[in-house]
Amino acid sequence: MKPKIGIITHYSEFQKQFSGLAGEMDCELLFSTGVLDYAIATAIDLEEQGKVDAIISHEKTSEAIAPYLKVPVLSLHIKDSNLFNAFYKCRQLGERIAFVDFDKDVVHYDMDHIREILGYDINWYKFSDLKVLPKVMDKILQDRRDVIATTASCMYGYARSRNLNVVLIEHQRQDLITVIRHALDILKVKSQEEEKLRWLDAVVENADDGFITLDRDNIITSANTPAQHILHFSAHELIGQSAQALYALHPALGKAVESGDDIDVIDNHGQELVISKREIISKENYLGSILKVDVLKNIQRMEMHARKKASPNGFVAISTFDDIIGSSSAIQAVKERARRYAVTNSHILITGESGTGKEMFAQSIHNYSGWKDGPFIAVNCATLPENLLDSELFGYEDGAFTGAKKGGKAGLFELAHGGTLFLDEIGEMPLMLQAKVLRVLQEKEVRRIGGVKNKPISVRFIFATNRDLYQETRSNRFRKDLYYRVNVLNLVLPPLRDRAGDVPLIAAHLAARLAADRGRSVGFTFEQLNRLTRYSWTGNVRELQNFVERVIAVSIKRHPRDQLFDAILDEVIAEADRESAQPAAAEDTDSNALLVPIGTMYEMENHIIARLNKLYEGDRKKLGYTLDLCGTTLWRRLKETNAAVRPSSP
Repeated sequence: MKPKIGIITHYSEFQKQFSGLAGEMDCELLFSTGVLDYAIATAIDLEEQGKVDAIISHEKTSEAIAPYLKVPVLSLHIKDSNLFNAFYKCRQLGERIAFVDFDKDVVHYDMDHIREILGYDINWYKFSDLKVLPKVMDKILQDRRDVIATTASCMYGYARSRNLNVVLIEHQRQDLITVIRHALDILKVKSQEEEKLRWLDAVVENADDGFITLDRDNIITSANTPAQHILHFSAHELIGQSAQALYALHPALGKAVESGDDIDVIDNHGQELVISKREIISKENYLGSILKVDVLKNIQRMEMHARKKASPNGFVAISTFDDIIGSSSAIQAVKERARRYAVTNSHILITGESGTGKEMFAQSIHNYSGWKDGPFIAVNCATLPENLLDSELFGYEDGAFTGAKKGGKAGLFELAHGGTLFLDEIGEMPLMLQAKVLRVLQEKEVRRIGGVKNKPISVRFIFATNRDLYQETRSNRFRKDLYYRVNVLNLVLPPLRDRAGDVPLIAAHLAARLAADRGRSVGFTFEQLNRLTRYSWTGNVRELQNFVERVIAVSIKRHPRDQLFDAILDEVIAEADRESAQPAAAEDTDSNALLVPIGTMYEMENHIIARLNKLYEGDRKKLGYTLDLCGTTLWRRLKETNAAVRPSSP
């Protein structure tokens, strides 16, 4: 069926002008007359009788009827071109023009611009109610206007009744064509969305997994057939139940629904089920959540099958933004910026200290982007020798060099076509190779070593480094022209010390994952998780993961003993101290000098505090005097550096 579009206009001649458009636009057009509030009843009647799929009307009329309708309502705006035509006609009737239009918040014409171009004497009059038309007319006559140009048919008729020169501002054919096309586009999208919803309902109902939806008050609103079969409950028994009420029906499920955990494993009559919970947020408003109910054995079977079917080259991005744990404003802001960057095609430069998760962000960006169906290839520029990195990136032709593979080999630039190439540690790339990479970025073509033909490529590039590339350009270790090519969208990852509140979340997540990999149930206590925030984790998430893995490996109970936990934490701190420490001779031979390893300002400050604290044997009073720090600030900084301080001397 053709789309049906109603057009409510304020003058009858409109239909005669444009009724022929229906055949051209491949739709049905139904014309009616009405203006402002008087058009509301007409519009409601058209919708209730199913005569229209959308309605087009003039600006103020469309504003009046839109709140009462479910179908789309579009406005036919007066624009500069309409006014130019009308004022030209007015000029034939008089020099002093009165322009009368409805008072509206937004106009789609520029009256000052029109006056400037035409050079006409034009006064602008506005009205919002038909009752004030006589006052507007009196003002026009008082101002001794020769001719009136108006968008309102009521003003046009009123002026004609008083034998005044008046021109009705009319829409051009193209104006209506543009709005009709817009209406057809909206109806097409609406139809597609309705079709998607029907498909979604069918998919959810026919899925192997069970799905249960809950509203913002944790009340079950729906349960698909698989969920009913897996849980052995009917929809009638589940729908309308709260998390608390579910305890009576199914204690384990009730606990999972009420839990704040993303994933729970529950026992269902001897069968292990995985309950995954996802909150639904729209425009920062919490709408409810969805529970996915899976049989654990089925998940394990599918995982094994997926691994067998995985890309033979392993060019797959695993991580998504949901895998990046943290609720701090720092990490949330970076994730939001990364999402915005992901939907573009521009190059992205990720900077941050080692262990902050640069590749994890790169994979998440790939999986959130339009390139997600293509390969994701990661290359660490620091781990490959220059000649090997060259051949790996660009590939080579048969016989290009001694030892070249027969038949040649495609380089990673070629293999990444249609996907993402992640060049990690880009600051370590040799200058000669930087020039070649720059050419690829500029020309979007690649030539194999020993080849004569350039191959076009379409690749999304993401770069990462823990160096200050700008300073590297000043030291001539990085090409300035390449720097400006790669540094299009910059994403700076915060170190873990700048989001200490995320440490317990990350540690708990890592513990759950590592324990599950070993088929065990080990986790940290609330106090233990909070204790982790007292250490600065200079190695960031990677260092925290190493700590968690050590604890999980040696723990034999549900929660590790505090003594074991503290001992392993002390080991991690001692290792970090050894890595940052200078040779003893250099540190201790001169009490008036310290050698500080180059790092961030925060790292160098921590090193100075730790070394002086050791030199002064924990004398906090002397340490505070030397550093010019008050007691509270000194205590906080010592806490951050995990220094053992004895009480101050009296």
